Amino acid sequence: MKRLSIPKENQIKASYLIIAIHTMQVGVGIAGYPRLVFMEARQDSWIALILTGMILNIVIACMVFILNTYKTEDLPGVLTQAFGNLFGKLFSHIFVIYFLLLFLSVIVNYIEFVQVFIFPKMSSWFIGLLLLTLVWYAVSGGIRVAVGASLVFFLSAIWMVGLLSKPISMVDSRNYFPIFTTGWDGLFNGVLMSSFTFLGFELLWMIYPFVYDKKKSIDIVS
Repeated sequence: MKRLSIPKENQIKASYLIIAIHTMQVGVGIAGYPRLVFMEARQDSWIALILTGMILNIVIACMVFILNTYKTEDLPGVLTQAFGNLFGKLFSHIFVIYFLLLFLSVIVNYIEFVQVFIFPKMSSWFIGLLLLTLVWYAVSGGIRVAVGASLVFFLSAIWMVGLLSKPISMVDSRNYFPIFTTGWDGLFNGVLMSSFTFLGFELLWMIYPFVYDKKKSIDIVS
């Protein structure tokens, strides 16, 4: 099978991985995330959050190990070498469908978010058209433009972390007790509810071949 060859001008530094993945993960889903998790795990929601983080770290570690094993291949190439030509193409199409559904869900959620909190009278098609214009700009410009746009959005939104200062000052430790009363089913549902908010790390499958200093990616991503 022909190895993937990416020109130098289309490659990026490993340090930009965290920016791209962060931009994929942090979105409108974070607005309703605390409420959804609390409805399932109640005061043990922090345990569900820790379990989610542990599972994600294990999954990402496996992804990095596989990607470092097939350094010169993209996701379709890895699947083809691992499962053969037929099943490799089948799994590749499944990933394409998955990314398409994820894209559509993000678009719909952004449209709803804008209509509810910012411009309630703005048409859905107009908001969607604006978002698709940004998508077209990033895709047509290549990987460096997409990562550059991620950096701009990251820097323009990082100040919002300061908005958490007021809720943090109102935290009452008594609300965490009694602990371990939810049960495994509630914790599992809490982890399941966290999945949509934390999705986006799978972008690593697609962007990793564009990294030219792959040795640094293990420390950065993990």
